[in-house]
Amino acid sequence: MSHRDRLEATCPRCQGQALFIEPFEFTTVLPTDQPARRWGGWYVVERYPQLLPWQAPAGSSSQHLLHGSSHGQGYVPLTRGVVECQTCQAPFVHLLNWPQDAWWQWSVRGRLLWAWDRDHARRIVEYVRATDRPRRGVYGDIANLPAYFLAAKQRDTVIKLIERTLNATH
Repeated sequence: MSHRDRLEATCPRCQGQALFIEPFEFTTVLPTDQPARRWGGWYVVERYPQLLPWQAPAGSSSQHLLHGSSHGQGYVPLTRGVVECQTCQAPFVHLLNWPQDAWWQWSVRGRLLWAWDRDHARRIVEYVRATDRPRRGVYGDIANLPAYFLAAKQRDTVIKLIERTLNATH
């Protein structure tokens, strides 16, 4: 499971730390160890068939995975998935409201900064702390962090907020 299939979120029931999990895995190779459904050029593996069985999107004659604010016909990952919360115990279906549902989030002078998970939060701190930031490479998607959070007058605040959260939640 990639980190984009599994996000650390706030449980909508108890407000505790939980995982939001994409309920389907899309692959172009037929899995040999688990059942899969065919959807165009994809094989779809249902991670929670009892909770959220696969249903092809209505009108999806061409099978596309859509991302972000993409409009069109197809399946949009990380929208409707399964929350696993250790406090609530039983997994349940949830419509994700990202980044408001993010467990790792900080308000920096009225602007929301968030991370997908603990590792992403650590990488953000490293990037903000760095004085020589390469545009690509080891930082990956963090290189696209809004300049507001990288500005010298925000830098110390961003680092303190994230480190305080990382140290408080082991």
